[in-house]
Amino acid sequence: MVDRGYFERALREQGVDVSPTSLLLASDNAKFGDGQLQGWAVKTVVKQSNIPGAGSGRYADEAVGKDAVICYKPSVASAVVASLHEAKFNE
Repeated sequence: MVDRGYFERALREQGVDVSPTSLLLASDNAKFGDGQLQGWAVKTVVKQSNIPGAGSGRYADEAVGKDAVICYKPSVASAVVASLHEAKFNE
């Protein structure tokens, strides 16, 4: 598991607000680490696409076997969350 402290330091260096009341956009999260803090079960890297005009994308940075689980995305029913302040980090 990637150390969240490393992730927060990297974001701060880029001028991103990581206070407990901040809401990080997926585009900010995607730039740092290997994706483990976002649920990726394999090592990944964000880089420029080879498709002209496509921007950046997340790519596997290791061999991935057939039928492998590559990502876990927990979900929380919005009916049980009264405030984003109550939501756990990256859930």
